[in-house]
Amino acid sequence: MKPGTREGVSLVELTVALTFLGVVLTSIAGLTVEAAQRAQELSSQSRRQAAVTEEVNRLTALPWASLTPTSSTGICRTHNDPGFQHTRCVTVAAVTTFVRQVRLIVTPAQLGVRPDTVVFTRANPPTLNPLKMP
Repeated sequence: MKPGTREGVSLVELTVALTFLGVVLTSIAGLTVEAAQRAQELSSQSRRQAAVTEEVNRLTALPWASLTPTSSTGICRTHNDPGFQHTRCVTVAAVTTFVRQVRLIVTPAQLGVRPDTVVFTRANPPTLNPLKMP
């Protein structure tokens, strides 16, 4: 072996490499936890939006005559769907004789997920055709 050359790795080099590896892995672990929390939040929001869409579709498919005005608190039902327990409150207000305003509030039971509110208007179609001329 020539003088000044050595084989292998010194203890100092090994310590520096392991410290650097520890810092990198700790940073990656923090990012992984943050990504998992964000994925959980997005999953809850998707389930909430699906519940809102389902109820809005149901309410828009109902005949206009079945949308009777309710009290200011509305009609609330609790749903214990697997993975998304929530309460749906529906309030129907008579704006005019032929117009109803429907308000839907979906409140998740899970902490940290905000309730979602949708307001839409339903109108009773006219019985006469204004384009028909006598």
